[in-house]
Order: sequence, then C-alpha cells, then structure tokens
Amino acid sequence: ELGIKANIERKNKTKELMNDLEINTSFFENELLSLSNIEYEKLIKSNNKLKEFKSDLDRIYRNKKHIIPEKEENIITKIGFATNNFSSISSNMLNKEHDYGKIKIDNEYITITTNNYSQIMENSNRKIRKQAYTKFYDKIEDYSTTSAELLNSYVKYNNTNAILHNFESAWHRKLFYLNLDEKVFKSLVSAVN
Repeated sequence: ELGIKANIERKNKTKELMNDLEINTSFFENELLSLSNIEYEKLIKSNNKLKEFKSDLDRIYRNKKHIIPEKEENIITKIGFATNNFSSISSNMLNKEHDYGKIKIDNEYITITTNNYSQIMENSNRKIRKQAYTKFYDKIEDYSTTSAELLNSYVKYNNTNAILHNFESAWHRKLFYLNLDEKVFKSLVSAVN
C-alpha cells in the first residue's frame, strides 16, 4: 500500500540494490561494445553457448555508437541515481502528502486516496462522483506549479542524458530503444488520428 513508511523504505532499498546492480554490471556493455563488428560476429559464431543469447546481445550491440567510455558512464549512472528521483517525489506527493479530504458514501466518511479514487468515481451517485472529482483535482491544482517543475526537470534530465549518449534528444533515444523509425511512428499517429 502506498504511503506506508515500511513499504516506501522497501521500495527505496530495492531501488538502491537495482542501482548497485547496474553500477556493478556496467562494465559488460562497454566490453561488448568495444569489439569491432568483425570481432563481435566472430565471437558469436565461435561460441555455441552465446548463440541462444544472440538476440539480447544484438540488442545491446546496436547501442555501440551511443555508449561512452566506462568511467564517464559510471559517473552518469551515479549522478542519475542521485538526481533522478522525480518518480519517487511525485509518488510521495500524490500518495502520502496530499490530503484529498473525505467524502460521505452510504452514511460513512471515506478518505479519498489515489488508491480508491477510481473506485469512488464508479459510484452510481453523480453528486458523489462530482464531489470526489472536485476535491481530488482541487488538491492536484494546489500543487500544479510544483508538479510542472518536476516534469520540466524530468524532461531536462532525460534530454541531457540522451545528448550525453549521442542522441539528438530523449525522444530520439526512446525511438531507438523501441527500434522504431520516426517516420513509422508519425505514420502510426497520423493513421490513429
């Protein structure tokens, strides 16, 4: 359940462990990507055990032009761990620090939370839905400037990180990892619209 101190501490500990794993295994990609195309193909062909991992290795190897030296990569990873807390901050604001108020349903006062909001919005009583909606979004509106600043910082962080890895922008980095050409994406959007 969100907002419970013990769960937040477990979540943060898990993130720390994931970061440690990422830092301690960051050498692998750099070693793989230091191989020339010829060396890479020879390695895959000469080792039958690697063949079952070829699609994963190919996915990593296509990053070759976007990988920077190991020392710099470690610095970026560590700085990212220290600064990329946008999701945690937003989650704490929305789930722990915001008081959305209470609403009376069937003669019982229910505290509005992010966990039960959608359930309240399914209530058959339109007045209850409107009251819950107003209370919830009035509180969100109170923090809109902070939320906007968090979002702006998140976008700047991702754009900077992408540029450091030789991408034009975070958008181009996302398209690369989706293995999706920008023209194809634009065509998909156009077709949907």
